Amino acid sequence: MQNFGDAFYFTVVAVSTVGFGDIVPESGEGKLITLAMIISGIILIPFHAARIFRTWLRNAQEKKVLICQSCGLDRHDVDAKYCKNCGSSISDENPSS
Repeated sequence: MQNFGDAFYFTVVAVSTVGFGDIVPESGEGKLITLAMIISGIILIPFHAARIFRTWLRNAQEKKVLICQSCGLDRHDVDAKYCKNCGSSISDENPSS
């Protein structure tokens, strides 16, 4: 590697597993670092994607179905007292199935 730009390019290519082969590590240490980057990418990306999905799913399950009489929005937080779209008051008297 001649400069920081080459190193950054190689890192992105290696972590994304594209691997064009135009820049390759020549030393044993470089190969070990490359191997560590690839393995960490393979482990960390699905782990964080699962965390994001789990958070999204939990937030979706914490919503309750109440229809705002003013604007018709039907998904509100469990403790909502006002519509997040129009600001009108909502109540438990109008749940939908």
